[in-house]
Amino acid sequence: MSFFSGMKGLMKLLVIAIAMFFATASYAQNRIWTAYAIPNQTCGNGDPYNIFISLGVSDKISLVFQGGGACWDYATCFNPVKTPILHAPLTVKDTTGIFSLNPNKSVAYDSTMIFLPYCTGDVFAGTHNAYYRGRLVRHVGHNIVQGVLSYLELNLAPLFMFASELLVYGYSAGALGALVHMRDIESYFGYIPHKSVLLDSPGLHFGSAFWHKFSPELVKDFARAISDSGVAFDYNNGLIASTVPSACANLPTWRIGVLQSTRDAVMSTVFGNISMVNHEAAVLGPQGVYELTTSPNDNCSAWVPSSVQHTFLNTDKASPLPGGMTALNFAWEVVGTSLQYNYK
Repeated sequence: MSFFSGMKGLMKLLVIAIAMFFATASYAQNRIWTAYAIPNQTCGNGDPYNIFISLGVSDKISLVFQGGGACWDYATCFNPVKTPILHAPLTVKDTTGIFSLNPNKSVAYDSTMIFLPYCTGDVFAGTHNAYYRGRLVRHVGHNIVQGVLSYLELNLAPLFMFASELLVYGYSAGALGALVHMRDIESYFGYIPHKSVLLDSPGLHFGSAFWHKFSPELVKDFARAISDSGVAFDYNNGLIASTVPSACANLPTWRIGVLQSTRDAVMSTVFGNISMVNHEAAVLGPQGVYELTTSPNDNCSAWVPSSVQHTFLNTDKASPLPGGMTALNFAWEVVGTSLQYNYK
């Protein structure tokens, strides 16, 4: 054994020991979170942007992209009935599903979790400031992710350098955000041996007029983000499930799983400009995420229950059983080493 390889082994043990020291006391309870300010990054309302980190008891890392809808005008960004999506959270309140320390509830139960709050209303894709009836909204989610990745590389390099596994998880708007940033994440941390992605209810099967409601500036940001993932942007086509095979081809060393209910009430009638019936037809159709990931030779798989439920892995709510598989069992299959299968 060389001196450097020996030192690398010792440093890896040190990183794991430190993580275990801080996390063991809270194990089997709730995660303990610490906020870290990302320089020069702000939320939609101007609040400083913080990520939150919870140390785990292994050398695994999970990047979690928070969900939370989208906004594109005064009514959607400042509707008092809606949950605010432009404010910086003070901490992470989630304790169920992926956030749990229980292996019967989470595939990330023992990992160090890095939580990226969603507070820009642009599915982590924006790069501009907007004014709606004179009120400023900073749609700068894309800039934030770039800032976070740079911050992690500069300040937490040992944690990533000695990691054995990296899981990227996003739900709802966060699933779209994770998808459009996968090539960026790969460029920073592609050296980690075992890598997987779980996209929980990203939608992907929207109506033909889906993009028309957004401002020209937001459309430009979305077009750039989708193009960066290797797929041509079509303003008159909301069926963006076609981005998934390209993402798989561009990330050959990753295991990628998509969870999307066929009648998702949020991603169809609420957000996607499409009925639940037509959404189901799109999900299961030839250009839907299920058929596009059925090849036994690709690194993608899909779990598409006949359900109206929106998001699965961030909650303890019981999920349907397509093909006899729960959402959690499917997630374990994706992050594992066995073959990946599709379920409907």
